[in-house]
Amino acid sequence: MLCQGTIFAAHGPVPLSTNYATVSFSQTSFTVGPGQTQTVSARIAPPQGVDASTFPVFSGFIQITSGSENLHVTYIGLAASLKDKQVIDNTDFFFGVPTPAIINTAGQIQADPTNYTFVDQDFPTLLFRYV
Repeated sequence: MLCQGTIFAAHGPVPLSTNYATVSFSQTSFTVGPGQTQTVSARIAPPQGVDASTFPVFSGFIQITSGSENLHVTYIGLAASLKDKQVIDNTDFFFGVPTPAIINTAGQIQADPTNYTFVDQDFPTLLFRYV
C-alpha cells in the first residue's frame, strides 16, 4: 500500500476497506463418487471502488464443505496493474540528489562528461534505489 500521492510505501496501520473481492464458480454444488474427480473453476474479481494508484492488496479464502469435512483455499491479489508500478526511486529523498545518478571516481555526482579508464578504481558507479 502506498502513501497517497507518493512513491513510498505506507508505514501503517494498513487502511482497511469494506470493498470486497467477489468470487464466482463454474458450479457451486456437485457430487463426487469414490475414485472420481471434479474440476471447479473459481474467478476472483478485485474489489471495486479502491484507489489503484495505491496498489491495494486484497485476500481471502474459499471454504469447501463436504459432510463434516471443511477445507480452505486462500487467495491474494493486487487491485492494480504492476505494469503501472514505479520500480526505481527518482526522488532526492534518500540521497539528497535526484536518482538514478552517476557517481564519479571521487564519490561525487558526475555533472560533466567524464572519461574513465576502468583501471584500478577509475570507473563510474550507478546510484539508484528500488522503491
